[in-house]
Formats: sequence, structure tokens, C-alpha cells
Amino acid sequence: PFNENQVDMKIMYYELIKMLIDYEKLNHPDSYHATKTVGKIEGYQELTNKLQRYLNQRFIVDIEGLSTKQTKITQVFGDDIQNSNFLQKIENLELNHLSLKENYSKIEETNKKLVEEIQALKEKM
Repeated sequence: PFNENQVDMKIMYYELIKMLIDYEKLNHPDSYHATKTVGKIEGYQELTNKLQRYLNQRFIVDIEGLSTKQTKITQVFGDDIQNSNFLQKIENLELNHLSLKENYSKIEETNKKLVEEIQALKEKM
């Protein structure tokens, strides 16, 4: 297996395939049999089939996750997401916030003046 302290890649690949197949046989016999029936090329086709099945399963999980996220977005923003102008809505909220902040400051100032006037009237009595 060693040529001048280097591993033969074909042997490494073959051993990897054998290890994956043995693991699949022991731990997931149903999926092992499902991939075994697809091709008859020793090892390589079986590994390809297993990798494809894994990718397909990952795609399914990812698609389900995206579907869940899309449903949540639709619930929050409504069905017509394409025609909604979120940036405009955010800008409007910022303007409203600034306006409310100014009004609050004015009310606080007025309140402070009224408290001072009440205090002054109490002192006169």
C-alpha cells in the first residue's frame, strides 16, 4: 500500500468505500438494501448512490426548513409580500418615532413648567 511513504489513493478510496458500506449494512440495513439494488458496479456505484441519497435527503430537509420560514414570513407580513414596500414602512415608522419623541419632549417640558407653577402657587398660599 505504501510507495515511498505515500498511500496509494486507489486503495484508500477502496477502503473508504468498504468502510462506508460496512457501516451502512450494520446501522441502516433498509437504506443499504435500497441503494444496493440500484447498481451492480462494485463499490463505486454504490457509493455514488449513497451520496446521492444523502444529498436528496439534505435537500428535502432544507426545502422543508425554507417552507417553514416562508410560512412564518407570510404570517408576519401578509400574503402579498412582493407588492409590499418594507423600506418605506420602516422609514415611516422612524419618522413617526421621531415625531412622538419630539411630542414627548414638549409634554415633559410643559409638565415641568406646570409643576413649577403649582409649587410656586402653593408657596404663595
